Amino acid sequence: MWAAFVLVLLLQPAFGVLEGGKPLQAWLYDKPEGGVYGPLPPLSIGVETIPVGVAYVFGKEMPDLFIVNNKLSTEPGMYLYEWLRTGEDGAPVFRKRVQVTHPFKGLLPPPGTITEVANVIHGFWHVENNIIAHTHYDRANHGFTERRELHISGLPRIPINLAYLPRATSGGELILEVQDKKPVQPTHEMELKSLGYRNPEYNPYDSDPDFNPRDSAGIWRGGWPHSALYSVRLTSLVDSPSQSARRVTASEHDIQFGYCGMGGLLTNMTGDRERSIIT
Repeated sequence: MWAAFVLVLLLQPAFGVLEGGKPLQAWLYDKPEGGVYGPLPPLSIGVETIPVGVAYVFGKEMPDLFIVNNKLSTEPGMYLYEWLRTGEDGAPVFRKRVQVTHPFKGLLPPPGTITEVANVIHGFWHVENNIIAHTHYDRANHGFTERRELHISGLPRIPINLAYLPRATSGGELILEVQDKKPVQPTHEMELKSLGYRNPEYNPYDSDPDFNPRDSAGIWRGGWPHSALYSVRLTSLVDSPSQSARRVTASEHDIQFGYCGMGGLLTNMTGDRERSIIT
């Protein structure tokens, strides 16, 4: 909170009077023609902006970026950003081009990932339960179409994140993040009052990992969930896989809370090209 307050104070001389409810603006990292720094579009049009994949849409030297802004954003939805250039510091510079459509209800698509294979852009989306929807990207109309549902068996719980690793020949692996337990929803304030909750008293065993109740104020003390990765081979993007998903991490508790996003890429750590996951 204090950091945000200080940031506003520092930015105010540069931007003049700040108007409530309007996004802050950022400055260009490099000087445009004329040698004067200029303002960019809003610092972020998303309260939470999630990159979901890259692909060569506009035929540039580097791929373009797909992002999703959450429902609390000033411009919720899925957008395509065009790659413009690489800055002097090595960071790519993008500009927003179009809003991307999809075959799902509402402005926001389900959690998903976008990847390009042999000049075809694929989108994989977790629809519900164990159902993953596969779509194709229409470059002319800037939208994902041709929805086909793939039913994945062998998952202990519903996935919350996914990535796709294509094979050189055909097909690929679908990588899915699964938590070790279902997240516990906090009790609503009215429910707390009706149940007669009162302020919690001090308990010397609160730090004991075996003592994890919800306290009397309704705060969950059961610890953070952990995540693991599962993989299933897709020989076809039309039919559901015949094999069940298998866990590829050492345990159900591979990482605390979650991976916070995943993407597939090719690396060269061993001298040969290998398929890898970045989280």
